[in-house]
Amino acid sequence: MCWTAVGPAGIPVSWDAEMTQLVPNEVVAWRSLPGEAIENEGIVRFEECPEGTRLDIKMSYSPPAGAIGHAARRTGRSTAGRADTREQSARRYERASR
Repeated sequence: MCWTAVGPAGIPVSWDAEMTQLVPNEVVAWRSLPGEAIENEGIVRFEECPEGTRLDIKMSYSPPAGAIGHAARRTGRSTAGRADTREQSARRYERASR
């Protein structure tokens, strides 16, 4: 899978990752491939509830510039922007798991 995220100053950053677990309509997990500029991994669990689908998202990443890159990432995007990205990713995973 190829991932693309918007980095500081709106510059897109891409990296490759592999799916490590896929249970349709329940869970999807991934990790970046060795040697990628953005080291990351995560898991999304889907749970049906009366209001719709609940997502439990856990992610970790190591930005290319270490602590400086992390600080730039935090100042470069709002919380709402990150939530939109998670929602968009969840929709892509939902389509892929069908």
